[in-house]
Amino acid sequence: MNFEILNNCHGDTPQKRLILLFAGWSMSARPFAGLTMPGYDIAVAWDYRDMSAPWLETISDYEEIVLVAWSFGVHAAARFLTAHPTLQI
Repeated sequence: MNFEILNNCHGDTPQKRLILLFAGWSMSARPFAGLTMPGYDIAVAWDYRDMSAPWLETISDYEEIVLVAWSFGVHAAARFLTAHPTLQI
């Protein structure tokens, strides 16, 4: 699974809250590059051929993670949540 943090809302200072978007089939992070939400970092996951998430440590320090999924990302997000039940989402 690919993963990219698109932006954080205060430059180099990471936020304590993250919006994690699971994109649809054959998507990448590119269409979401301009997405912002005050007080949240935004990240996108895509390409679900390999469901491993080596980036999991990258998001483990967030106090709040909001998960948004659409299209095939809904299925991928469900598998991800099942595989990582202790993640605070």
